[in-house]
Amino acid sequence: MLDKCYIIPVEKRCNADCTICISKSRNYNSGCEFLEIDSKFCDNLQLLSKRSVKKFEITGGGEPFLNKDLDKIIKLVRYYIPDSYIKVYTNGNVLKNVGDIQELDISVFHYDNVINNKFQRVIKQVPLIEKLKFFRTNNPNIKIRLSIALIRGAIDSSEELDKMIEYTKDYVDEYVVRTLYPGCPHYDELFVDFEYENSKVVFERLNGLDDFDGILLWSDGNMYTDWNLNRKRFLEGYILLKPDAQVYINQIEQMVSESSLVVKRRILLEKFISYISEIYESYNRGIEYESLIYNHLHNLSMLFGNNALVYLLDGDYNMEELVRKTLELKKNIRDKYSFTHASGGYVIRGENVSHLNLVHTPDTVSEFNNDLNILYDSGRSLGDEEFKKVLRHRSFYL
Repeated sequence: MLDKCYIIPVEKRCNADCTICISKSRNYNSGCEFLEIDSKFCDNLQLLSKRSVKKFEITGGGEPFLNKDLDKIIKLVRYYIPDSYIKVYTNGNVLKNVGDIQELDISVFHYDNVINNKFQRVIKQVPLIEKLKFFRTNNPNIKIRLSIALIRGAIDSSEELDKMIEYTKDYVDEYVVRTLYPGCPHYDELFVDFEYENSKVVFERLNGLDDFDGILLWSDGNMYTDWNLNRKRFLEGYILLKPDAQVYINQIEQMVSESSLVVKRRILLEKFISYISEIYESYNRGIEYESLIYNHLHNLSMLFGNNALVYLLDGDYNMEELVRKTLELKKNIRDKYSFTHASGGYVIRGENVSHLNLVHTPDTVSEFNNDLNILYDSGRSLGDEEFKKVLRHRSFYL
C-alpha cells in the first residue's frame, strides 16, 4: 500500500559533506534547488490526502533546514492531512525550532565532536549534546531519534555504541543503527557490522534502496517513483478508449459519469499506435507477445483510425481502491460495448488474428506509473468545446 511520502525541500545544497552520503551516488538533477510553496505543492498535498497518505518524511537531497520555508511546508502538510505523522531528518547543525512534527531524526557518526566531524565535515559543527539539548528544550513532546551509520573508525563496535547511548540517553528516545548502504562512497573501505541488542535500538542491517515503493515529492514540485527521478509518480487512475470505442463514445461517457469516479482530465492521443507500442514494450513480456500486440494495433489502425482518448480518473480513494474502481469500470465498459470482447470475437487479416478489446487499463499500481508517464505528457488535453465536438461527431477526428 502506498502510504508514505518523502518530501524533498532541498535538492542538493547541504551544510555538510558526509563521507558516505548516498546522495552522491544518485544521478538526479531536477534543476530546482528548493521546493517552492505554491499552488502546485498544495494541489499535490490535496491529492495525497485523497489517496490516504498519512506518513511524511521530510528529508533530502540536502539539508532540509536550509529551506527557509520548512516551517510552512510542515504547516501545510498538517493543514491538508491533519492526522499525518511528520518526521524530519537533519544533521542538526541548524538550531531552529522544527514546528508541529512528531519525530526528529538527527544523523550522527560519533559522540566525540572531532571524530564526528571527520566523517560529517560541517563548516560549523555544533557539539552533539548542544544539539540535543536545543531540540529537546524547544520541542519537548516530539520523539528524538539518533540515526547512526556504522563506520570503521567511528561507531564500529558494541563498546562504542554503548558509549554513544550512555552519553545521549537523557535526550534520545530511540536509536536507529544501520550498516552502510551498498553503493555509497567508500563502502568497501568503511563497512563494519556487529551484533547488538538494546530495547532502544532499531538495528537495520544490509538494507538497500532498490525496493523503494514510496512517493517522492521532489524540490521541483513533481512526484516521482525513484530516487534518480527516472519516472514520475501519478496518483490518478485512467481508462484508455481505443479507436473502436468511437462508436460508443456517448454511452461510455455516460457510464463514467454514473460511476463513483470523476474525470479529472481528457487527453487525445493522435498517434495511438506509437504511444501504446511504447507502453507494451515497457512490460517486456517477450517477442511473441509483442508481435501479437503489434498486429492488434495495426488491425485497429486499419479498421478504426489512429486516435484514442484517455480519461484520467479521480475519486476519494486510496491507491488500491482507485485501481479496483477503475478496473471495475473497465470491465463494465468492455462487457457492454466492446466490438469483440463480449462475444469472444476476433478480426482476421491475412494470417494475423487479433482480439480487439475496447479499453486498456493497468492491473497494478506500478503499471499506472509506467503508462501515465508516457500518456500524460504525450497527448493533447481536450477542453470542454473540443470534447463536445468529439461527442457530437462520435469520432476522435478533430
